[in-house]
Amino acid sequence: MIDYRIKQVMGYDEKIGVLVSMLEHARSVTFKDVADLTQNELDFLPMKTVIR
Repeated sequence: MIDYRIKQVMGYDEKIGVLVSMLEHARSVTFKDVADLTQNELDFLPMKTVIR
């Protein structure tokens, strides 16, 4: 379960601890969202369009 609270992480300066908490949250959400994707879906590159 993802904890959506942004809080200070012990062992860091207050503001750095809050930033670490935000980064950990972003990592958890990203992993959860891509967990069921195949390698082809993860490697997808959109078509390149040329604007002239």
